[in-house]
Amino acid sequence: MKEQENQMKKVCGFYVNEMHFTTMILPYIRKEIEAKDEVITILQKDMKVNVEEVLSRMNLNEALQNEILNINWNKVNPIKYSKIKQMIEQTNGQAQNVTILINGNKEFIKIVNEYMEKIIQNGNIQNLVTVINFYDVTEFTNVTEITNSHEYILNTSGIRKIEEVFAKEKKEA
Repeated sequence: MKEQENQMKKVCGFYVNEMHFTTMILPYIRKEIEAKDEVITILQKDMKVNVEEVLSRMNLNEALQNEILNINWNKVNPIKYSKIKQMIEQTNGQAQNVTILINGNKEFIKIVNEYMEKIIQNGNIQNLVTVINFYDVTEFTNVTEITNSHEYILNTSGIRKIEEVFAKEKKEA
């Protein structure tokens, strides 16, 4: 279990609609690409149109825009353990860090995370894998259940420990 914790970093994020998701994630994706880290998406819905629209309004050089567009922004359906394992293994050792961006409903995210945990436990993964689970906040009445199962949260200031984010909010209130 300890080895898995060292290999997989679980992050959550929240959005109110698909365009909000896109505008939140693209600055983070940009930093990952610039750091030469690998980005894999596992999406329940197609996001390509939203990504193209937001990118057209950003002041990025053409090469960086193309790298972002080359990420698979199409939905991954059906969810298969072997497909996810293959996606991870293809990047194994090529980049120091791999970010896996998961977006979908609660059940979709749960299934993909179970697969990720099995892959990390059973595989010979050399990379640090950061799993970012993005939840539609309008589907939940209480996000505490989600934050309790993650160590980090992604917001506009980047990835932060959950305790730091909520501690700051309490002090400011």
